[in-house]
Amino acid sequence: MTRLFFRAEPIPGESIYGYLSRLGRVLGYRSHAWVYDTFPDRFPVKSTRSLLIEPDLGFLAEAVSLSRERLDAMRLPQSGRRQFSCRGQTIARQDINAAADYFCPICVQESGTHYLVWHLAFVTVCPIHNCRLISRCPNCSRAFDLAMVLEGRCDRCTRRIVSGHLPSGQVSSIIGKLLSLIGGVNEDGRPVDMPEILQGLDLSSALDIVLSLGRTVETTQKVGRNTVRDAMDARLTAGFSICENWAEEIPGILHREFERPRSTGTSKLGFFQRRFIRNKNPNVRRMSLAAAKAFDKMKIEGQLNTERRIDLDEYMKLSIAAASLGISEVTLLDMCSRYDGRIDRIKWGKGFYLHNSSVELIRRSRTECISGKEVATLLNIPDRHQIHALYEAYIFPHADPTLFFDRRTMTFHRPTVETFSCRLNSLPKRSGPNSTTEVGWHTAKAMYMAKHHSSVDFVKMITIGRLTPSGRLAGKEGLPALLFSKPEVQIAASAGYPSVFLQIDED
Repeated sequence: MTRLFFRAEPIPGESIYGYLSRLGRVLGYRSHAWVYDTFPDRFPVKSTRSLLIEPDLGFLAEAVSLSRERLDAMRLPQSGRRQFSCRGQTIARQDINAAADYFCPICVQESGTHYLVWHLAFVTVCPIHNCRLISRCPNCSRAFDLAMVLEGRCDRCTRRIVSGHLPSGQVSSIIGKLLSLIGGVNEDGRPVDMPEILQGLDLSSALDIVLSLGRTVETTQKVGRNTVRDAMDARLTAGFSICENWAEEIPGILHREFERPRSTGTSKLGFFQRRFIRNKNPNVRRMSLAAAKAFDKMKIEGQLNTERRIDLDEYMKLSIAAASLGISEVTLLDMCSRYDGRIDRIKWGKGFYLHNSSVELIRRSRTECISGKEVATLLNIPDRHQIHALYEAYIFPHADPTLFFDRRTMTFHRPTVETFSCRLNSLPKRSGPNSTTEVGWHTAKAMYMAKHHSSVDFVKMITIGRLTPSGRLAGKEGLPALLFSKPEVQIAASAGYPSVFLQIDED
């Protein structure tokens, strides 16, 4: 049996990766790679994962002169098919990140090692220094190792290794409270500052409840860099806040559950019943049943309110209405304040509710109206002044006043604009103009503007039909792709156009 001639005492909270890396620096290695060279037959796959969750590392404990219990305290040994043990508590496989090594640069500089809790998937922020854990260089994307973080510079691009501080310590404090479930307890055996519904749960069960509640308040999917870790932070913050204010927050979640469409025969309590009412923990079941009964009582009282004669089933909560319309709550509230007589809304409890007919009116307006910017995109007109001229000249019909909420914006009737666009695209396609009889868009506009007219006037002539296109360039769309008869352009430029424009047909 291979046995090292020296030994080192583990640092409290240290991971097997950090401990072996400290030993490796004595042997002249940058990291824990000396283990693979010393025991090549034991590690066919050279990865941190094999050290972290390998079922039996008794041979390694003997080599470094440690007891197996002290070595396992630095690991996540497997305790079941998809379960692992951390400080005497069972943790599910999905809550462990063994694929990459994450670091807090400040902790590494202070202690010179890697901590075990950084392998937990929900630990995305250092709970001590409130900084983002990092695994790769943001400049060259090289994966960090412990020696590189200790040196403070990336080997490839020589940039300093830093991690930005977050604007608020809320996420780090929540992570610290969850970590107290695997060691930090007071005299009565309960975690410090833990909400009542999470007390008595193991780490994976508590994390499942927090993240499940955090997902219920998500409205849009995040995109961009570090999306997964940012989403984890947002879910932890929202979910833990709901756990701390259970009695006030759960009715809102249940209301959203009842607002979602369900097929015939399915339970309206769906998510809440699966996750909470049927939970294995009796404390969670007790609080969940009480919250469900309180919500049912509030819902019945709202429906039977004879004084105001309001049926809440005919109304939609502001947040749900905004999500279904694809706009923000602030924008929707602004619409309600400016068109109060047209939008039926009530304030019930702490929130606003919109009548279903009002929500449908707004949805219809967003379907049948089109902004000037969309018109420019549809007709491929690059100049916003040309769109403004089309709006002021009333060439395209404006939106129906009952569907039009803000007259400060240029809004057109969508079917009319789409019909005009289809007419332009239905013209015969040509590879180019006939040099003797036809001219292209830019030439025709130059001929028209040479008679002291503007480019806006030229667009108006085409829109009202005074100047008819003869074809369009193949593979292109919009007004700039049009071809015109040269004699017609000359006549139009000489004659000009009337001051009153005709509205185009919609059929």
